[in-house]
Amino acid sequence: MVFIVAIVAQLVMAYTVARVMGWEGDMSVGAGITIAITLWIGLIVSAMAVNHGFQGTKRSLTIIDSGHWLSVLVI
Repeated sequence: MVFIVAIVAQLVMAYTVARVMGWEGDMSVGAGITIAITLWIGLIVSAMAVNHGFQGTKRSLTIIDSGHWLSVLVI
């Protein structure tokens, strides 16, 4: 079941990036990467930093986890 949730979540993320690209009016690969990085910093890294900070996890875990999500958004 967890794999189904992961697949659906990644499809939602891909759709969201595509929608933001549509709002920007630029559907190029470069624009997609730029938007993905912007969304990653603004939404994912900031939320993970807060969560991991309160959980008391090591900074390296935050870097590894957020790097994974950057690759998901860019690819």
